[in-house]
Amino acid sequence: ARLFFDNVVRLHGVPKNVVSDRGSQFRSKFWEALCKLVGMRVNLSTAYHPQSDGQTERTNRTLGDMLRNFAGRTPLVWDTFLTAAEFALNNAVNRSTGQSPFFLNYGFHPALPVWRELEVNVPAAKTFAKSFLSRMTDAKSCLDAAQQ
Repeated sequence: ARLFFDNVVRLHGVPKNVVSDRGSQFRSKFWEALCKLVGMRVNLSTAYHPQSDGQTERTNRTLGDMLRNFAGRTPLVWDTFLTAAEFALNNAVNRSTGQSPFFLNYGFHPALPVWRELEVNVPAAKTFAKSFLSRMTDAKSCLDAAQQ
């Protein structure tokens, strides 16, 4: 519950509905009571039928494809790619809505990092920025490959 409130409610408020698998943490008396107290309804997917939460399943499949593509090239550092992969997914236009999840959530497109050839006196900052932008480029190509 703390993770949910720290990572979801803090940023987005209390959702009206949450679709969840039948994990024990979502079927406990504590969770049920907490949801009632804050006015949130939990819809549990059918047991052994994860397709009932198809949106999440599709996103997870695409993310998995992206991570396998990236890990195939650099298997020991796949976790460093996760943030860039999430950013790419959240900013990809969805075929059914015609908008990106980021835009639908916030109502605007995010500012994207742009590399600038500037002289800086902090090599670590330059290294970090180059590495981040490289992962972003990799994420876009992995997303394109996963969606084909």
